[in-house]
Amino acid sequence: MAISAVSAGQTSTGQVSSSNQSQIKALEKQKQQIQKEINDINQDKETTAEDKQKQIQVLQKQLQTIETQIQQLEQQSTAAAGSQPGNTSAAAVQQSTGSKQQLLRQTVDIEA
Repeated sequence: MAISAVSAGQTSTGQVSSSNQSQIKALEKQKQQIQKEINDINQDKETTAEDKQKQIQVLQKQLQTIETQIQQLEQQSTAAAGSQPGNTSAAAVQQSTGSKQQLLRQTVDIEA
């Protein structure tokens, strides 16, 4: 009984997760691109320190926005699984992920 319940939960989560995963991948790519831009700005010898700081601050705000979007997508996947609905704290996501891993471990133990 417990095994089928875990499997059903994984299936419904999988549909939401695959959609969110592709969005997360795209956001991760953007994040890497921005980090590369920051590195390029830091390496630029012709730009003044003040200009570098201004450019980097703008890019860091973009990074924060992207990281927030990634967290929201991860939380949507977690909420879709029925874990911690409506709770948007990162701790709840981590706790929920840990619970899923425990369930999976228990499932493996039962099958073994």
